[in-house]
Amino acid sequence: MKKTVFTFLLCIHCDADSYSFSYSLGDDGEPVYMGTMGTRYLSEEVQGGFTGCLFGLYCVSAQETAVAEFESIVENRN
Repeated sequence: MKKTVFTFLLCIHCDADSYSFSYSLGDDGEPVYMGTMGTRYLSEEVQGGFTGCLFGLYCVSAQETAVAEFESIVENRN
Protein backbone atom coordinates (compact mmCIF):
# COMPACT_ATOMS: atom_id res chain seq x y z
CA MET A 1 0.00 0.00 0.00
CA LYS A 2 1.36 3.44 -0.96
CA LYS A 3 1.77 5.92 1.90
CA THR A 4 0.54 9.49 1.57
CA VAL A 5 2.10 11.74 4.18
CA PHE A 6 0.81 15.18 5.08
CA THR A 7 0.72 17.49 8.06
CA PHE A 8 -2.57 18.08 9.86
CA LEU A 9 -2.63 20.58 12.71
CA LEU A 10 -5.54 20.57 15.17
CA CYS A 11 -5.69 23.72 17.29
CA ILE A 12 -7.68 23.86 20.52
CA HIS A 13 -7.69 27.20 22.29
CA CYS A 14 -9.23 27.12 25.75
CA ASP A 15 -9.93 29.59 28.50
CA ALA A 16 -12.30 29.69 31.47
CA ASP A 17 -15.36 30.30 29.25
CA SER A 18 -14.86 28.34 26.03
CA TYR A 19 -13.00 25.90 23.78
CA SER A 20 -12.35 27.05 20.18
CA PHE A 21 -11.35 24.59 17.46
CA SER A 22 -9.52 25.09 14.16
CA TYR A 23 -7.29 23.04 11.87
CA SER A 24 -4.81 23.53 9.04
CA LEU A 25 -3.35 21.24 6.39
CA GLY A 26 0.34 21.35 5.53
CA ASP A 27 3.12 23.16 7.35
CA ASP A 28 2.01 26.60 6.14
CA GLY A 29 -1.72 25.97 5.80
CA GLU A 30 -4.23 28.68 6.57
CA PRO A 31 -6.23 27.91 9.76
CA VAL A 32 -9.86 26.85 9.21
CA TYR A 33 -12.18 27.76 12.09
CA MET A 34 -14.52 24.90 13.09
CA GLY A 35 -16.40 26.29 16.08
CA THR A 36 -16.54 27.26 19.73
CA MET A 37 -18.11 25.45 22.66
CA GLY A 38 -18.87 26.95 26.05
CA THR A 39 -17.25 25.33 29.07
CA ARG A 40 -20.46 25.84 31.04
CA TYR A 41 -21.88 22.62 29.57
CA LEU A 42 -18.93 20.65 30.94
CA SER A 43 -19.25 22.00 34.47
CA GLU A 44 -20.34 19.86 37.38
CA GLU A 45 -23.31 22.15 38.01
CA VAL A 46 -24.77 21.48 34.54
CA GLN A 47 -23.43 18.02 33.65
CA GLY A 48 -23.09 16.49 37.12
CA GLY A 49 -20.00 14.49 38.07
CA PHE A 50 -17.73 15.90 35.34
CA THR A 51 -14.03 15.13 35.91
CA GLY A 52 -12.12 16.50 32.88
CA CYS A 53 -11.70 16.73 29.09
CA LEU A 54 -9.97 14.46 26.61
CA PHE A 55 -9.40 15.48 22.99
CA GLY A 56 -8.09 13.24 20.24
CA LEU A 57 -8.00 12.63 16.51
CA TYR A 58 -10.26 10.11 14.82
CA CYS A 59 -9.94 9.22 11.13
CA VAL A 60 -12.27 7.48 8.72
CA SER A 61 -11.84 6.58 5.05
CA ALA A 62 -13.95 5.27 2.20
CA GLN A 63 -11.13 2.80 1.50
CA GLU A 64 -11.36 -0.47 3.38
CA THR A 65 -7.59 -0.76 3.92
CA ALA A 66 -6.78 2.85 4.89
CA VAL A 67 -4.47 3.40 7.87
CA ALA A 68 -3.81 6.60 9.82
CA GLU A 69 -0.58 7.06 11.76
CA PHE A 70 0.02 9.97 14.10
CA GLU A 71 3.65 10.87 14.54
CA SER A 72 3.56 13.51 17.25
CA ILE A 73 1.41 15.65 19.49
CA VAL A 74 2.77 19.08 20.38
CA GLU A 75 1.49 21.13 23.28
CA ASN A 76 1.82 24.89 23.08
CA ARG A 77 0.69 26.88 26.11
CA ASN A 78 0.46 30.45 24.84
